[in-house]
Amino acid sequence: MSYLFFFFLPLGLQDAPSSGAIAKAVLTAQEANLAPITRGVIRYKYSRGLSPDQAAALSGRWSDRSVAQGLYAFDGKRGRLDQVFSPDDMASHTVRIGKMETSSTLLCVRRLTDGVATFRDDLFTSIEDGKSLLHNVSIVPGTSEFFDYLVFFAVWGPSGVPPTFHDYSELRGATAHEGQGRLDDGIETSRLDDGTEVVRIGVSTPELHMDYWVDMVHGAIPRRVRMSRLDGHFSSVVEYGDVRLVAGGVWLPFHCRRFSSGGASGLAAELRIEDADLNSALRDSLFQLEFSEPVGVYDLARSLQYSPQKIWDLSRLPRAGSVKAQPVTISEPPPPAPLQSGPRKATPWVDYCLITLGLSLLGIVGFRSIRSRRRTAST
Repeated sequence: MSYLFFFFLPLGLQDAPSSGAIAKAVLTAQEANLAPITRGVIRYKYSRGLSPDQAAALSGRWSDRSVAQGLYAFDGKRGRLDQVFSPDDMASHTVRIGKMETSSTLLCVRRLTDGVATFRDDLFTSIEDGKSLLHNVSIVPGTSEFFDYLVFFAVWGPSGVPPTFHDYSELRGATAHEGQGRLDDGIETSRLDDGTEVVRIGVSTPELHMDYWVDMVHGAIPRRVRMSRLDGHFSSVVEYGDVRLVAGGVWLPFHCRRFSSGGASGLAAELRIEDADLNSALRDSLFQLEFSEPVGVYDLARSLQYSPQKIWDLSRLPRAGSVKAQPVTISEPPPPAPLQSGPRKATPWVDYCLITLGLSLLGIVGFRSIRSRRRTAST
């Protein structure tokens, strides 16, 4: 893919292309780099914790560290994401805020999508014993409940949607003149500590400023991204490393660290790919969710209530009008049944989680900014 990167400038070049031309080249190059990957399953380890400053966070000096295993599978319109912290980590980061409510800085979720609807499974700590995990399951229309919770730093969307790095959202908007983002005048070239040459592009909005240091030789990967709110209340920095050539010519970073600060301390997060099986045929069971006990599901997309079963697959839902699928009028799913987690049978459930609640100090969680949520538990 190196032939796409002709806009890269040797250090010291005087007659530089405009920032707009560079930005368009970056977005075109990163899409072209990721496009050869059409399906895959990526297993990764995610860590989050607290760190006093950026230098400590990016060097791995944290406190209160929690570790989760993650899985991201995609094949055309089908997608699955899992990520879960241990029950002990979940319990230690959960507080009771009412008779029937808890709030946690760790929210565990599993998701399936078929491009039309999303099966969501939110796991949270039981109020009764403070240790076991309960499930809150439902099917909702659309794919936002899938992609809004995708913590992996790159996304392969449904067919026809170009793959991209999440961190390029502001750059993409400014380049397309969408919203209030504007590209800074001029560009800079420099070298990272490891000698990699990068080009810096800046984006300004009325609320924040973004800086991107892009490695144009290796797939236009954003090797470093810095975001600063203009009011000084929040900032974040992310660094990508361990760049490898995979899937017959695709450059992919296998390591990512982020630090987000909004006060005296900040949130540190790290994502490290453990295994990436790309462009291989995927078994159908990857796009199923299995439970230790049968669980019923409310389908908000079709206004149906499904009878309990252990394995759920969006391509094999009970037929409307059958005994297992009864019409029901619902606006929100009811509180979950007390389905306890525990040792699970052999099944690919490395669960998706990692969006934290209640970190109003930071306003951003993990690797993406999302809305805070509060979960209600039931006996």
